[in-house]
Amino acid sequence: MRPINLTMSAFGPYAGVQMLDMAQLGAEGLYLVTGDTGAGKTTIFDAICYALYDEPSGASRDARMMRSTYADVDTDTYVELTFDHMGKTYRVKRNPSYERRKKKGEGTTLQDAAAELYLPDDLVIANRTKVNSYLQELLGVDREQFSQISMLAQGEFKELLVAESGDRQKIFSKLFHTSRYFVLQKRLQDETRKLQSERDDMKKSIEQYISGIVFGEDDPLGIGVQKAKDGQMPIDEVITLIGKLIVTEKARTDSYEKQIGTLETRVGELDTLIGKAQQTEKARVQLEKAHLELANVQNDRTAAEAELNRTKEARPETEELQRQAAVINNELPNYEKLDEKRKNIADEEQLLQRQNEQAEKGRMLVTDKQKSIEKLRLEQTQLADAGEKIVAITASREKMADAVDYLNDISRLLMEYSRRKQAVDKAQKQYLFDNDMYTRKQDMYEHMSTLYRNAQAGILAKDLKEGQACPVCGATEHKLLASLPKEAPTDAQLDDAKKDADKARDRANASATDAKVKLASVMEIRNSIIEQAGRKFDDPEDIDVLPEKVEKNIGYYNEKIAEADRQIEAERKRVSRRDELAAKLPQEEETFAGMQVKLAELERNISALTAKVVSDREQATELAAGLRFRNRSEAETKMNEILGRAKKLQDSFDSAEKRYNAVIQDIKTLEGQIKALTDTLESAEKLELAKLEEDKTAVRDELGRIRLLMQDGNSRIRANETAMANIGRKSDELLAKEKEYVSVKSLYDTASGNVSGKNKINLEAYIQMSYFDRIIQRANLRFLKMSDGQYELGRVTDSSDRRSQIGLDLCVVDHYNGSRRDVKSLSGGESFMASLSLALGLSDEVQASAGGIQIDTMFVDEGFGSLDTEKTLPQAYKALVSVTEGRKLVGIISHVTELKEKIDKQIVVEKDRTGRAKARLVV
Repeated sequence: MRPINLTMSAFGPYAGVQMLDMAQLGAEGLYLVTGDTGAGKTTIFDAICYALYDEPSGASRDARMMRSTYADVDTDTYVELTFDHMGKTYRVKRNPSYERRKKKGEGTTLQDAAAELYLPDDLVIANRTKVNSYLQELLGVDREQFSQISMLAQGEFKELLVAESGDRQKIFSKLFHTSRYFVLQKRLQDETRKLQSERDDMKKSIEQYISGIVFGEDDPLGIGVQKAKDGQMPIDEVITLIGKLIVTEKARTDSYEKQIGTLETRVGELDTLIGKAQQTEKARVQLEKAHLELANVQNDRTAAEAELNRTKEARPETEELQRQAAVINNELPNYEKLDEKRKNIADEEQLLQRQNEQAEKGRMLVTDKQKSIEKLRLEQTQLADAGEKIVAITASREKMADAVDYLNDISRLLMEYSRRKQAVDKAQKQYLFDNDMYTRKQDMYEHMSTLYRNAQAGILAKDLKEGQACPVCGATEHKLLASLPKEAPTDAQLDDAKKDADKARDRANASATDAKVKLASVMEIRNSIIEQAGRKFDDPEDIDVLPEKVEKNIGYYNEKIAEADRQIEAERKRVSRRDELAAKLPQEEETFAGMQVKLAELERNISALTAKVVSDREQATELAAGLRFRNRSEAETKMNEILGRAKKLQDSFDSAEKRYNAVIQDIKTLEGQIKALTDTLESAEKLELAKLEEDKTAVRDELGRIRLLMQDGNSRIRANETAMANIGRKSDELLAKEKEYVSVKSLYDTASGNVSGKNKINLEAYIQMSYFDRIIQRANLRFLKMSDGQYELGRVTDSSDRRSQIGLDLCVVDHYNGSRRDVKSLSGGESFMASLSLALGLSDEVQASAGGIQIDTMFVDEGFGSLDTEKTLPQAYKALVSVTEGRKLVGIISHVTELKEKIDKQIVVEKDRTGRAKARLVV
């Protein structure tokens, strides 16, 4: 890659458009970038790196900071680079995100970052991400690698020389992409820890299963079990021990099972004998009870027989009472007919009364309906002109609403005018403050500059002697020598004062621009207000009184609009009522006619019902004359009284008969029970119930004890069988896991450098050492030349502390005295030569490791001021000249006068008093 043309617009200190025709620098050799401190020399390299990689060259700079603070608000910020790569020409144009003036309206907006790449075949890539990807693939290196190959940034390449081994490892990791080896090492570490944790968990699991082994109280194998639980027994012996426990316990439970069968048989035999003894005792008690009950029932038989005879004598009276009740019962239907007739008469009289009331009410409703219809007809006549005024009122309202809208537009303009005036006042105050600060800081800088110049003249004059030529004017006579001020600023203090003054000037300029823009916006909206208000008011230029006039007019029109709305609403209600009456009146007249028809029919029904009531009253009088009682209720009361007396006599007879039959049956039942119980007792076996129950209790207690022993034995068998199965399974898993752990642990120890008796070098560092050796080899080709054969760089290969990581530490070999020492012991000039050699060696190696890429340009930023101008500077210059061999163009940033004299091709960067930079080519 070789730059052909570079254009920077509003970029860094370059306020306008700066174009550099870098093709004039040629295809190889050295060129110098020179100029004042802070003028913008490094910005040229930043622009090239930004164009290629979307980032500046220095790690401390950000693309978003590259918008020039000196640029006019209308100047676009961008970088455009045309470059040659492998015989083809490419052009890339980029802009960062920055604030710019809106194309329409007031204020600023954010311009998004963008990129365009023009290819040799006239194709254009306009997507920023795709441009980044295409350029990186084209050049074959990323931004980090490009910075190490082509851009040795100010002060940064010395960091590699004095870095610690760990820091150097991080640098190489980025450049040579060796982090994958660290990832492998980390994965091995994680896998080792994981396997170790799983192995330990398996051991704990086996210990837990062993702790679950159980045995009987007097079991002689208990001693072995305790040794296993204490971890004093190998796993295979533990499994054998558990097998013995299970065999012993099963033999014991088999014995218990036989004893249980014998005891359960004995319990069954005793239950049978106890049942027989209990039945015999129960029969004896029941026999005694039956004899007592039979004696009592014999006494009840005499009384029951006497009561039965007494009730038989009252049978004729009962039959007479039943006959009388039957006669009354046959007459009951006639009472029902009479009651029904009387009820019908009462219902008819009530109906007649209701119909008379309905007829009276109907006559009143007919009269009211007739009056209502006449009233509605009168209202309809009064609403005949409804709706005729709506059109005129609506037209007037729309004109007033248009006036209010126009006045509201003026009101909004007045509010915006007030807001902008406040913004102008604030901006003007800010400008006065910033301008005052700029004046003070500029005065301070000029005062310090005067002191500085006086001090320089005083230093020269201090050592001048009469007859000696002045280095400034050449005179040999010195009549008036410059005096040395008591207090003079240093270069750094003067530079800081200049920067403060420049920053204050930039803020004052920005404040002035801001106030100017805001004042213009106030005048613009004021003209708009005067133009619109002039169509409505006299003297529109008196803006201060306009708000009151506008609000007063808006209030007047709003009241008129509200009054018009009320009138329109009233007319709409009249129209609605008129339409309502037009539909309602025919319905009301139809309802009135129907009411008249219903009233006439009701009056006819009243006449017919009156005649029927008279006829029913006559029939009821004839029916009542043939009955003995006044009504059915009185007849039923008399009949129920007779039936009650008859029932009482019948119930007495039935009860006496039932009681007598029951006594006879009880006697027969008891006599049968006594005979059966007597026969049972005579044939029963003689048994002792108490002795049988005592024997049963003893047998059941023994049975319970044996069952508990068997249950405990079975529980121990199940627990030990489970433990033996789990221990066997986990033991196999542990053996496999242990083998896997040992294998992975060995790999991890090797990758992390934790091999006993050897230096601690991890896998990534080992890979990087091969790169580092080649970098040192390439660097020494130049370092030996620069140091006139005195120095070489070397890698530290051993460490007194084998626990610390080594392999990337650097030392210097002094061939004059044969010593090896720390690179930090080099002097300033020696450090620069070593750093430059190392950076150039790194550049060569990165370029080689990136696949033989072709980068035809290199930039070296500062550092030459620390070299001895008589010896080391020429040697460094020769080393850089050697870098240009093979068509490579090398640019150097430096203030060193000797380099200006040696290098003809130059880019000269200058800045004016405001801090704005310009660059020109000297070829």
